Amino acid sequence: MEELEEDVFVPPVFYGDLAEIVFSPLDTRGGQLVSLTMVLEVDRQEVLDEVVKKHSMIWDLSLQVLESKSVDDLRDPEKIPVREELKSTINEEP
Repeated sequence: MEELEEDVFVPPVFYGDLAEIVFSPLDTRGGQLVSLTMVLEVDRQEVLDEVVKKHSMIWDLSLQVLESKSVDDLRDPEKIPVREELKSTINEEP
């Protein structure tokens, strides 16, 4: 029975209220704006509830990370370093 319980599919839970974040990349000095929408995947409803409570803080942390990036960093199709830094920054916050 334990083995069957481990194989049960649990659908991912998403937080999609980080829409239309507008910022200026570091190397543009305000001359160029970027708009993006982020969706966070969390592993359970309790985490989603916590993310909802911390929306403003997550928004501000995300802006800090994004504004420190260059246009080239943001044009990278996969943006893995940017994603990893965002994930790390958000996850470090208590």
